[in-house]
Amino acid sequence: MQTNQASILSTRNRRLIYGGGILSLLILSATCFSTVATSQDRAETIQGLQKQVKLEQKITGTYERALLGDSEGALKRLSSIDEQSLTNEQKKRLYESSHRSKKV
Repeated sequence: MQTNQASILSTRNRRLIYGGGILSLLILSATCFSTVATSQDRAETIQGLQKQVKLEQKITGTYERALLGDSEGALKRLSSIDEQSLTNEQKKRLYESSHRSKKV
């Protein structure tokens, strides 16, 4: 006989429970969306950094070759690198080294 009294919820309590559930789902959805967006942004950042590291390794290898005496080969490799990906300092060094080799 007690089951009839315990199972009946007032309309107000039912609305509060449903409202709380819907609010919880909305918060969970927003959190998931934010997490996915953040992880995608991080993946793009990591890819950009990996490209930059590869470029820096290529440039470093070229400088090593130039220091070991293969300046002509180093100039050819440097000239094959896209100038837009070079820093201003690297562009300046490339310009200076190409003019020095032409004078000699």
